[in-house]
Amino acid sequence: MSDKNLKKELTGLSADFVQLFVGDILTRNNVGAAPENTVSPEQREQLKQTILDLQAKVDEMMERAAASKDAMSSQKVSQEAPLRALMRKKRENNS
Repeated sequence: MSDKNLKKELTGLSADFVQLFVGDILTRNNVGAAPENTVSPEQREQLKQTILDLQAKVDEMMERAAASKDAMSSQKVSQEAPLRALMRKKRENNS
């Protein structure tokens, strides 16, 4: 799965999670079917900021995961080379 697809999937998942979370809070506080009428503009702005913060954290986490994945793959390549050299020396000595 490409990074773009993974990012889209995680963004959608976080949006679904936030929607579920907000819906649960509104249900627990007995807010009816029209929550946009009962939520104050300050609360809306706070919810928007929370969503933006969550999206930024998801993006940052994805970037760190991609960077660590790249670092691990380059580290793995550098670790394989000495092992191969040792195996070649061992085969040459046995021959």
